[in-house]
Amino acid sequence: MTGVGVDILTGTVELYVFVDDGIQAEMDERYGSGLVRVSAALRPVE
Repeated sequence: MTGVGVDILTGTVELYVFVDDGIQAEMDERYGSGLVRVSAALRPVE
């Protein structure tokens, strides 16, 4: 994780990571869809 923030207007938590290797899916399963948003700096190359 490179950072974290809270958006008080939308009531969400934002996690900033280098690579989302399943973190978004885990957060959705644990806390419900849309409560935690994961933002990855790197994207897979196709």
